[in-house]
Amino acid sequence: MRLILLMFLFLIAFTGYNQSLEKEALVTDRPGASDSPSVIPSGALQIETGVIYEKTKVVINGAGYDQSVVSFPNTLFRFGILDNMELRLLAGEYSITKTEVDVTKGYSPITLGAKFQVVKEKGLIPETSFLIHLDIPSGSAGFGPEFVNPNVAMSMSNTLGSNISLGYYFGAAWDIENQLANGKYSVSLGFVFGEKLGMYVELFGFTSINNSDQHMFDLGFTYLINPMIQLDLSAGISVYGEYYSFISSGISFRLFK
Repeated sequence: MRLILLMFLFLIAFTGYNQSLEKEALVTDRPGASDSPSVIPSGALQIETGVIYEKTKVVINGAGYDQSVVSFPNTLFRFGILDNMELRLLAGEYSITKTEVDVTKGYSPITLGAKFQVVKEKGLIPETSFLIHLDIPSGSAGFGPEFVNPNVAMSMSNTLGSNISLGYYFGAAWDIENQLANGKYSVSLGFVFGEKLGMYVELFGFTSINNSDQHMFDLGFTYLINPMIQLDLSAGISVYGEYYSFISSGISFRLFK
C-alpha cells in the first residue's frame, strides 16, 4: 500500500512533466505477455505498474477447484543508463490466492535484469533486443525460489505501416532447484488509432519438456493521458492446455531524464 501511495504522489507531482521528454515517445513493456525491444532514453526512469486478476483450475487432495489470484502492484522500474541499455527491477508483488478450501497470501520474489538493444529497425531488419533477468531468492515463504533462477529472451518488432507493427518474442527460463526449463514465445500485432489510443492482439505460450504446453490469446488497449503517462487495460484466455484467464489494468509513466 505504501508503494501505491508513493507512486500516486509521484504521478501527481509529475503532471507538469518536463517538455524536453516529449522528444522520445513513451514505449512500455505492458500490457501484454512479452517485452518490447525498445529501451528507454538514457538518464530516464520509467515506472510501469498495475493489478492483475487471474483464474485457473487446481487439484487439491484429488478434488478439482476453481482458483483465483489477485496480484498488486506488479511494478517494473526501468532505468536508462546508455542509449542502447536499460537496467530493470521487477518489485515483488503481493498476491492473494483463493480456492473454496484455502486462502494463501504473500509476496513474490524480486527480479533484476537488463535489456540491450542490439539492432535498430532498418527495412526488413527488425528492431531487436536481448533481455536477461534473474529471479532472486526473496519474498514470502513458498513464493520465491531457493536459488537464483535465470531467464533470457530475444524481442523483435517490424513496422508494417504507419499504424501497424508486428512483434515477436522468444525466451527461456530455468528452475534450478527443480531442474526444469521452460520456453516462452509470443507473436503480436499492434495498432495505433490517432495520437492517444493503441490496441494489440497477441498469441503467447509456454513449452516444457516436463509439463504440458500452454497457449493463450490476449488483447488490450492503451491510452495516452499525455506523452509521458499511459493507461492500459488487457484480458486473455487459454486456447490450449490447462484453463487460464486474466484481466489486468495499469499505468505507466516516465519520471525524469
